[in-house]
Amino acid sequence: MNYIEYIQMTNNDEYLEYIEKKNKESNNMKISRSRATDLIHNSKGKVFGVKFVKRTTGETRNMSARLGVQKYVTGEGLKFSPSRKNLVTVFDMNKKGYRMVNLEGLTNLNINKNSYEVV
Repeated sequence: MNYIEYIQMTNNDEYLEYIEKKNKESNNMKISRSRATDLIHNSKGKVFGVKFVKRTTGETRNMSARLGVQKYVTGEGLKFSPSRKNLVTVFDMNKKGYRMVNLEGLTNLNINKNSYEVV
């Protein structure tokens, strides 16, 4: 390989990396918090991924979750209304338990093969 071929290959690799980076950025669409909430509530029991900031500790949390799971329900219900506190109750697929997602701290949503950044 001569110097010119090396330069062309280097430029081509850099160009491909640049295109790949741009494609990844363009796949991450930006949506509003209310639109993200609507997508979660209309997920029809399908698994979705969320990334949010926990209200209690300020930690960032990633979760694979879904709505509509009835396993482990005792019938007691909650002692408060999650929607009044901008929370949504989901079933954490990894921890096999119910968790609350802080909608105010929602930063990313992966649903229906689409990735969204919540702004």
